[in-house]
Amino acid sequence: MKFLCPSCERLLELSSFRIEGSALVVRCGACGEESKADGSSGTAASSPSVIRVAKAASSLGRAVPPTWDLFGVPPGFCPKCIAPRPANAQVCPQCGLSFDSIEEGGYRPPEEVAAIWSELASHWDESQAHDHFLKAAFALGELAAAGRLYRLRLAQAPADLLAARGRDEVLRLATVGSPVFNKEPADVQRVLRWQHVALGAFVLLIVAVLVILVGQFARRAP
Repeated sequence: MKFLCPSCERLLELSSFRIEGSALVVRCGACGEESKADGSSGTAASSPSVIRVAKAASSLGRAVPPTWDLFGVPPGFCPKCIAPRPANAQVCPQCGLSFDSIEEGGYRPPEEVAAIWSELASHWDESQAHDHFLKAAFALGELAAAGRLYRLRLAQAPADLLAARGRDEVLRLATVGSPVFNKEPADVQRVLRWQHVALGAFVLLIVAVLVILVGQFARRAP
């Protein structure tokens, strides 16, 4: 989903936003300007595109209900992969789990991930909190557990935009398979610069060795 920033007039992906009451506050990733729109009244302090985003967000189940079970699997879903569980099925068609061998609490995430997920629940409507959770899960090597938790939330609230974003980001990070996403562009450039320097030094070393060998052969020649 995209929106038109009223400050810099750039069309950008909706990636950083928060909820303030019934209003949606969107931050432009290019200039940092914030735009506020009220989805219930249809009024906004910015562009019509932000109004449309606010109206769409009004039914997305952003806030976590007080009674939300953070780790409970809803009926009709596989407790392991959270795929829909066909009626009368004995085995999950998605992950192959035998439903006869289910252990109570056997698929609860590790304590570190569970603690961070519980903290995220209290700040669910803040995209920055989701970024923190994803980075922590990546550092712990628990992207699979993070993805399962986001799928669990989607099983309970299929229209939750932040849960869908988190699930997709887990897939992206798993595909990348590198901590580069944690680095700022300047850090990446610095790493590449050092790689180029190391490559240049290696090439010079090879050239020097070849020069020495050629000189030795020349002296030995009659």
